[in-house]
Amino acid sequence: MLDDSGSSRSTAPGRRWAGPARRSGGWPGCWKALPRGYGSDLRRRGCLLVNSTSELHGREPEVVDRSRVTYQEMEDLLAACVKEAQREGDLDPEADPQVLGRLLLAVLHGMEFLAKTRMDAEGLLEIGRAALARLPRP
Repeated sequence: MLDDSGSSRSTAPGRRWAGPARRSGGWPGCWKALPRGYGSDLRRRGCLLVNSTSELHGREPEVVDRSRVTYQEMEDLLAACVKEAQREGDLDPEADPQVLGRLLLAVLHGMEFLAKTRMDAEGLLEIGRAALARLPRP
């Protein structure tokens, strides 16, 4: 189940931020859609991968291994988005894309967790805006 959930979920950021979707909304566009999505999840279920890793990490090494692979895939997709933004002149070309991808992954999962505490979409948007504002510019 984690393989199905994780692998389909891990491609979502890449589809949302890469190519035509990224050009139509840019960095701010993708950061508006995600908090709204988190905020509209009224049952606050969150991500199966996050929840499974959190609950089973001490008992199921296989879950941890699969989670690590999936999170690495997500980080790599975000790093690819950073590289695209660097090519387009939106981000400092000297910044390490992998480090920024890892940072963005942590911000996204933090936002998802805070949505579970019933933080509203506007509060989540503020986090996204603050993260974007602190990315290194050219």
